[in-house]
Amino acid sequence: ALVCNKDFVPTAPRSWSEYESIMQQWYNPSERKYGLAYQIDPYHVYPFVTAFGGFYYDDDTDAVGVNSPGAVEGLRFYITHVMRYMYTADTGMEAQLKILLEGRAPCMITGPWNSKTIQENIRNPVVYAIPPIDGKTPRPFSGIKLLWITSVTANDKNRLYASILFSLWFTLSDDGLRVLVDAGYIPVKISILQYLQANADKYPMILGFAQSVANSVPMPKSAKMNYVWGPVADALNAIVTKYNEEGPDAAAGAVKPLLDEAQSKILAKIRG
Repeated sequence: ALVCNKDFVPTAPRSWSEYESIMQQWYNPSERKYGLAYQIDPYHVYPFVTAFGGFYYDDDTDAVGVNSPGAVEGLRFYITHVMRYMYTADTGMEAQLKILLEGRAPCMITGPWNSKTIQENIRNPVVYAIPPIDGKTPRPFSGIKLLWITSVTANDKNRLYASILFSLWFTLSDDGLRVLVDAGYIPVKISILQYLQANADKYPMILGFAQSVANSVPMPKSAKMNYVWGPVADALNAIVTKYNEEGPDAAAGAVKPLLDEAQSKILAKIRG
């Protein structure tokens, strides 16, 4: 989601173009100020892929879409309407988070895992959904945490029974789920969402992330998704290098051939 310093961005941008105007006002690299902090990797840029109808892998159709028209268009948009306002010499998490924490960017697109650090360093943080792009909704990945009962309990009925009882308590009890809220996780349970809403002052960031789940895409569960990350990361690294060395036009022009190459590598790995 779009995590902002509310002192800088007091209300949720209604569109990406509205937020882009904020980025334009902020972007001043000579003063080390940027329009947005953003970790560049396959996971984090995915909302801009999905906004244009692109995808990496589809569980339902067993299709790889890394070089789909929507993915190409989404990354080209990302280069021209996002990267141009960023610090791109180091697009890793630590460098980008530091820019936000030092007040050198008004917002960062990140996840709830950074909530504690952000709340400890920013007086008034707030979480907004990633703004729509020309009416199209950016859809980030969502990951689901699971509890597993393993085969270790197969020959011990008491242990199996205790494991089942604990799993039921932990996943159905509001008290158990509030432990997850305090740890920065987002329980998908109506009563806990109501609890977050009633305690918005205590959980301003987690509530925002909980609301953004409605726009998310569940992470594909197929093992084939494991073949996607490496080739797409290589393509994104090459795009960033091209951007830094030759500029945005050259980077945008390199998107299609780099994604074609990534697609070929993924399909080759799947075929074995």
